Amino acid sequence: MAIPIEAHSMFYLNYSPVNFFPYEFRLRVEIEGGKDFRWLTSSMNGIHQLIKDGASGETVRRALGKLPAGKAVKYEKSIKYLIFNYPGVVDSYHATGAMIGRPVSGRGFKDVFNENRLSRQVPDGVGDMVYGLAPARSLDIYAGKREGGSPYFYCDDFNGAIGVATRGVFNFNKENGWDLSVKPGDIVENINRAALDAKNLSEWGISREAMGAYAGQLAAGRYSPARSLSDKPNKLSRELPEPLPRGGLNGQDPNLLMHARYSKAIRRACKHGIAMVARSELFRSHGCRVHFILDMLGDLGNIPMKLAPERTGGNYVPITYSELSFCFRYWRDVRECVRFFVAGQEVNAPWESNWRLIDATGKPVFANQEAWRRYALYREICRRGDVFPY
Repeated sequence: MAIPIEAHSMFYLNYSPVNFFPYEFRLRVEIEGGKDFRWLTSSMNGIHQLIKDGASGETVRRALGKLPAGKAVKYEKSIKYLIFNYPGVVDSYHATGAMIGRPVSGRGFKDVFNENRLSRQVPDGVGDMVYGLAPARSLDIYAGKREGGSPYFYCDDFNGAIGVATRGVFNFNKENGWDLSVKPGDIVENINRAALDAKNLSEWGISREAMGAYAGQLAAGRYSPARSLSDKPNKLSRELPEPLPRGGLNGQDPNLLMHARYSKAIRRACKHGIAMVARSELFRSHGCRVHFILDMLGDLGNIPMKLAPERTGGNYVPITYSELSFCFRYWRDVRECVRFFVAGQEVNAPWESNWRLIDATGKPVFANQEAWRRYALYREICRRGDVFPY
């Protein structure tokens, strides 16, 4: 039976209801189509007719795959809504039976970390990286920082030493606040200066060689903090936890805008740290890894579903979400060096199998594989492919 245009359909994603409203899809298409939009001549009309007829998700997915590349980009937001909300566009996955809580192996975090550390000769100031935790947000089960002669680092260590996390690269100081006249060249100069400051590196426990692998590519690469100075306000709207007035950051206090630029710089620098471990000759030669802690993240499907902020309660996207999304997007490039853990046990990447675990705080963590598959389909249809940034 066909679904009338006024009706809506619903399915459950990890036990949570997800609604698809045909009229909302129609409205989104018309907005993206512009003032001269006409359904009869639109490349989206065929998909719209399928939805009106109550077509299966598989049929809708095949139709999306036939859209010309330019049209998929033009109607990206409408397609995103369709893929994340229409039932059956990807196979459903349920964490039941043997899949509940099944780790990759019986190995715990310390076993994996020590096995890796003892199998190689790692010089002082070089080591594995831990993501998902920070000194202010640690768990005893993952204790062992700088234990046994070979450190593991938080990404915050590198960001702090280079002056991104401390805001030093932006010429910030406590007395005068933000330097609103800072230039991209100033930021690059500050990065290079910090990377050569022996006392600074010693305080953070980072070798000059390790900082060279981090800072050289960061200063000049795609994830340079200097880039945030040219980001448009609408690109920075998800950098502030506080609700923004209508219009976002446009016309707001320039100090608030600079804080958003700083937050964006940290987000990029954290992703850069994963890329460094995966690609830099220094870290690769010593078999260094990224240990990604998934405790306290709850339903991991919220991470790819961040594309629909109405489901996550606001605009702000936690930086850990961006780090895990980065691993997903570049999994082919980083899978050899990234390991995931819940409650101290190694687990499969959430997009590779569907599991449910109780974390070290006693709360559940869900892989929610179906959400990741919907995210993958969106990126495939809308041609969202990027060159690895290192």
